[in-house]
Amino acid sequence: MVCACIRLPWINSSATRRLRNGNQLKAIFSTSAVHPRDRFDYWHSVACKEIIGHDSVPENRATFQAEIKAANFGNLDLVEFNNSPMQVAHTLAHVGHTSPDTVFLCYQLSGKILIVQNAREVNLDAGSLTLLEPRLPYDARFSRDSKTLVIKAPRRELRARIGGNRELIGRRVTAERAEDDLALSVAAKLPSLAGRIASLTEELVGNHALD
Repeated sequence: MVCACIRLPWINSSATRRLRNGNQLKAIFSTSAVHPRDRFDYWHSVACKEIIGHDSVPENRATFQAEIKAANFGNLDLVEFNNSPMQVAHTLAHVGHTSPDTVFLCYQLSGKILIVQNAREVNLDAGSLTLLEPRLPYDARFSRDSKTLVIKAPRRELRARIGGNRELIGRRVTAERAEDDLALSVAAKLPSLAGRIASLTEELVGNHALD
């Protein structure tokens, strides 16, 4: 399935903005409201817009199900999504249309993902995290019951903390070290905190997550 940049009649961009402005993590798309024959195509169009441009192939188009939630959190954007098994390819063609201003921190909430980028393979399972560089191609394979939190972080903020990030791409972060356990705990809490704490506190927690 090739990403099609079209405006679907049921997608209300102003409604999406209202959801984002409310700060709470809320569903902006669910296949439960779409006819089974159209579910994957509709999901793919929204995912290209809200997450990143890509090509994808579902394991079973007829039974495909997915949901996307989104929120702002301080200077971070949160996108949480779950989906049926599928394969994804973010190619050089997509890279050319990708914003250079953000870097993705991918935290796996449940299920598994295999990501291949920068000549490295990383297997994410529940409670692990990796840095994904949207300006480079990558391939991914999602397992059954996969749920992922993508934290879109300003590139300048992350660069100020770690410098160049190429060597960090494809590194699996787990809770084995105390410092990493703290970072993972903060990442896991972001969706439940969105919209429930003061905006200044959100900014402080978001900065702490990046630190």
